[in-house]
Amino acid sequence: MSGVDGLPPLEALDDLDKFEARLSRAFERNQLAIAVAVATTNGTREWIFYLSTGNQARAQATFQAEFGGDARRYPVELSTVADPKWLEYSGILDNLGRR
Repeated sequence: MSGVDGLPPLEALDDLDKFEARLSRAFERNQLAIAVAVATTNGTREWIFYLSTGNQARAQATFQAEFGGDARRYPVELSTVADPKWLEYSGILDNLGRR
């Protein structure tokens, strides 16, 4: 559920921040991925991670190991898209005026 501004209710933001920290630690601890961006809009939050080549299955297994028992609390969809030139990240930097 989101407010009129598209952001989650304030009480949900703390849970989202904790989830994000836990997810980042799990991926980084296993040297699978690095977080590069977070977008919150329309009642959802999207995290963009860059995975090491060929680690999609390991990332899925790590996610299941970390959050599998919390599936109802954290309805998450995982997907991967090849971006070997980091174009998504470059576009974010451009939009922020950082390049």
